[in-house]
Amino acid sequence: NESPRNVDILVWVWIDDGLGHNVSYNSTAEFYINFDAAPSLRVESPIAGSIWKVGEPVPMVGNVTDLEGDPTTAYWDFDKLTDSTGTGNATQNRDANGTTASHIYTVPGYYNITFWATDGDKELCLDANCTTFKTHWQSQQIPISVRFNLPPFVTVSNVSTQLGTPTLLLAHVYDPDGDNMTVTWVFGDGSPNATNFTGSSPRVSPLVFAVAQAHIYPQAGSYNFSLDVSDGNLTVNQSRTVIIQSFNLPPVLLSGHVTRLNGTAAGNNTFRINETVVVTAMVYDPENDTLNTSIDWGDGVRANQTIDLKTALNCTLDNLGGKIRKVCPVSFSHIYASIGSAGSKNYTVLVTTTDNQVFMNYNFTTGKWETQNHTAQLPLVVFITDLHTVGPTPWTWWDYSTLSLVLGIPGFLIARFAWKVRRERMEE
Repeated sequence: NESPRNVDILVWVWIDDGLGHNVSYNSTAEFYINFDAAPSLRVESPIAGSIWKVGEPVPMVGNVTDLEGDPTTAYWDFDKLTDSTGTGNATQNRDANGTTASHIYTVPGYYNITFWATDGDKELCLDANCTTFKTHWQSQQIPISVRFNLPPFVTVSNVSTQLGTPTLLLAHVYDPDGDNMTVTWVFGDGSPNATNFTGSSPRVSPLVFAVAQAHIYPQAGSYNFSLDVSDGNLTVNQSRTVIIQSFNLPPVLLSGHVTRLNGTAAGNNTFRINETVVVTAMVYDPENDTLNTSIDWGDGVRANQTIDLKTALNCTLDNLGGKIRKVCPVSFSHIYASIGSAGSKNYTVLVTTTDNQVFMNYNFTTGKWETQNHTAQLPLVVFITDLHTVGPTPWTWWDYSTLSLVLGIPGFLIARFAWKVRRERMEE
């Protein structure tokens, strides 16, 4: 029970060389006697005030140092409520020995983890009889909170964009436990799903993550896309609407005319059987889209052409209303080989063109779609005659359309008159 003090020890040294030569020296050795210090400790994990989940391992890491380098002993008390070792003292249970441990809490609540350490069963006496003393056991208490796993949160908005451009889908996700989240995007158009991973964040201050996907929808219209967010235990879902609009304008059939094969006009569009009929339509498209143009000759024969307005060469440019238009011709030819027993017959020829696009504008005020027809049609009428009599007659060589120009009478009236004359003669 000594008090700390300096100790001086007188030291004499004799040296004898064995030949009768002796010499002696004296010296003083001095050192300081102090009380044995208790060890110091520090808890590195968990952090005081940290939040953990039921069923999740809580890693415990402590550090013990002793000033004199004495061997140390350490243990953990996982809480100060349960007498897990049966000592009768719930505040000093040795739930795990050593400086590292791990424990899973099965009940939510607030827990005080205590880390104990000593360099032996030593005491620091504070008086001569050691009636007052301090133990060398040292401790540090770490409060933590244990709760059930909480679901993540997600916020996502409705989206409106234009057909053919990538749609940026943006969401914000947050997990109260700081868990890593898996975000699954279901686009609603039958395409494969996409996935984002957020990574984890500090449990005491979870982060809000922004996640995004760029997606191109194949057609205009409304789609329901959904977002599934999972923290590995719980999954939340939100669905929103994507409005894909198309402002593509429809093609235009400007005009159509009927000619002979040599390019000359046929009066009133009147032709003989086996004579080539040429129909030319003038088309343009505001976006210069590729056009699919077809013709129905009215006798069961149809034909089709595809024209790329961006590369077509036999086109003209005009400036209508201050807007430059690229106008291109599309020509079809046909021969009516027979018209049956009739002397003349008229056919309605229908020219149709489309750019295979759509115009769909969503009116957010009315909640309805506004559309435009992208198929343009142009009807034309041609007259086919078969006015041959028995034996040579003037009508055999006469072009009724030319005669109509000379007389100023519509060709089809002349043809009908000639046919009537022929029938009368055949009946005689």
